[in-house]
Amino acid sequence: MLREIILRRFQMTFKRYGIGLTMLGFFLVSSQMFAQTQSPAPAVLAFQTFEAGDGFAAGLNAATTSEASGFGGSSTKSVNLTLTAAGFPGDEAQLIKVTAPEGSTVDVTAFKYMFFWIKDTVGANTHYVTLIDSAGAKWSGWVDTKSIQDKWVKIVLPVKTATGVDLKTLKEIRIGEWNAGTYYIDDIYFGNRLADKLP
Repeated sequence: MLREIILRRFQMTFKRYGIGLTMLGFFLVSSQMFAQTQSPAPAVLAFQTFEAGDGFAAGLNAATTSEASGFGGSSTKSVNLTLTAAGFPGDEAQLIKVTAPEGSTVDVTAFKYMFFWIKDTVGANTHYVTLIDSAGAKWSGWVDTKSIQDKWVKIVLPVKTATGVDLKTLKEIRIGEWNAGTYYIDDIYFGNRLADKLP
């Protein structure tokens, strides 16, 4: 009943301005088609899974190698980050540099969180993250989530924390540590729920 009343009012309005029922039907059908063709945003977006064994490099006082094991699930590879010196990592030292697939840029503005997995053989540490856009602008900061020694832990960074960098053209992510030793890093990705994971 309510639907019929609304449709009747639309018909009256359209007739008043010289628009026939055919035009009304076209308007309604076009609106439905437009709504159906809009692609929903992906639930999660993988920045780097390390499965190809590339897309990363070591910073100063560091070495990186592809590791033939991941944190679990569908992950079969991770990265071994070994630091030979201790100290504040900044955005150049004691870190791993990770690029988007094939040197492209990634738009992460639709997401609330950045995630990565880490297995810390040194102790319970926080992690220094740097985001770099295509123009070279950088944001850096410590992530609150701590690792647990010798266990895989999902680290969370709220995306809104990263200011002064264009999140539409994210090109590189750097993950640094203060203490010398070995760290395993896997699956860097973006999502909107804390429980999000890669398929």
